[in-house]
Amino acid sequence: MLKKLMARIQDKMKDSGGKRTPTENVGNGDYDAAIKQLQSDLHNHTQNTGKQFNNVSIELEDKASKKDLLDLEAKLLDKLNELLGDLGNRFADKDAMRKKIFNLEKNIKNLYDLMMAANKGEKDNQDDAMFTRKPLGPVSCASCDKGIVNLIGQ
Repeated sequence: MLKKLMARIQDKMKDSGGKRTPTENVGNGDYDAAIKQLQSDLHNHTQNTGKQFNNVSIELEDKASKKDLLDLEAKLLDKLNELLGDLGNRFADKDAMRKKIFNLEKNIKNLYDLMMAANKGEKDNQDDAMFTRKPLGPVSCASCDKGIVNLIGQ
């Protein structure tokens, strides 16, 4: 843009033969000063653009390429798939777990029944009570009026 403006001013100077007309005054009417100002502006603009270009070149070296990003994406997806597969293997199968729990409950019930059958003969001889009352006769249970041999069940 500055080059176009400078070229236009130089063309006008050539057309006018170096003479200034009242309608073509630039600043104070000094073409040489305007051209020098434009040249210094162009020089400053060129330097600033060069500095910015160098900064962009330095930053561009640090940035990842498209190939590097695709490789990274592939590695991350592989790792994610591996973790998801590992996660599925960490938990037990639902149906197998239900079967095991069912078998465990059945074994506990069988054990409880065996214990109850073994203690059944002893249970008839014992009377346990939480609350007792003492009428005029022997000690009896407050809830069922059953006779109690001993308060601690022996």
